[in-house]
Amino acid sequence: MSNFMRLGEGATIRISVPLHVQKAEASPGVKRGGTVNIVTHTIELECSVDNIPQYIEADVGSLEIGHSLHLSDITMPKGVRALREET
Repeated sequence: MSNFMRLGEGATIRISVPLHVQKAEASPGVKRGGTVNIVTHTIELECSVDNIPQYIEADVGSLEIGHSLHLSDITMPKGVRALREET
């Protein structure tokens, strides 16, 4: 059994989309022997039903060993807001 909702144009929803890590091999940290540790593979977003991204890209090409890329460092598409997990 499936449940479907009818959403009006411009309605806002919460959805999880994949995180695509870009340029890991090119990062100075990896070139010096480090590894990229991916903490999450999906990001929860809030956006309009008309503007759901297929994925979010995280460019780690400039990271050194010991550095991190945080959710706040990633530029979201227009009209898309990343939801932070409560700690």
